Amino acid sequence: MDLASALERIRSEIEAGESARAVAQCKELLAIHPKWATVHCLLGQALMGLGNFPAAEEAFRLVLAVDPEGVVANAGLGAVSQEKNDLGAARFFYQLAWELAPDNQPLARTLARTLGSRDGRQGRIGLTTPGLARAYLRGTLYARAAAESERALAAEPGRLDLLVLEAEALWRSGERSRAAAVAESILARFPNCLKALLILGAYWDQTYDSEAGTRLLSLARELDPPGQAAKALGIQLDSRTDVPIAR
Repeated sequence: MDLASALERIRSEIEAGESARAVAQCKELLAIHPKWATVHCLLGQALMGLGNFPAAEEAFRLVLAVDPEGVVANAGLGAVSQEKNDLGAARFFYQLAWELAPDNQPLARTLARTLGSRDGRQGRIGLTTPGLARAYLRGTLYARAAAESERALAAEPGRLDLLVLEAEALWRSGERSRAAAVAESILARFPNCLKALLILGAYWDQTYDSEAGTRLLSLARELDPPGQAAKALGIQLDSRTDVPIAR
């Protein structure tokens, strides 16, 4: 079975309420690809289905160390936080998830309910500064996205999802050396951050040290075997030899 089919089978089990079977299938796949973030995220969803919120939280936090912009993992931590009656954390994670996927209406309704939970009414949702930066990124206004992400970081220094946002905006705007510098600073604290590995690996491969770049890109492939994040960033990974090559 190919990787896409394996993921689809697990998603189908989760949607059908077969959480125990989904957990078992996730573990089978992780035995082959132990670092694959997408499977860890599916494992978190399945564990939530079993009511095992502490284990689900652990899985989602592992995912966010790799991909802090993961919609499902952020929404999952929102639900876990609600279960723990930590409404502040729930609002944070739901807000971030919605800003990453603003067309997701069920998520928007969940956020509105969470924002209004103090008085039982629907809260009003709106973009934060990071959300505005993400809107600029989606609209291909990369320089403005980078500027807004820097403004957001001034208020919340070191926040991982904002650093990743800044690095991507700089990368897409053509400021590759600045993007690489941000990526390198991320990896000093979060060595498995997928986009940072891809950006710094591709930059080093092209300009500095091909061998070091390849090592970073190889780790990125372990975290994302299908190479979807690399493709989104315009970084080509050689699937024939399993040796990543930056473009």
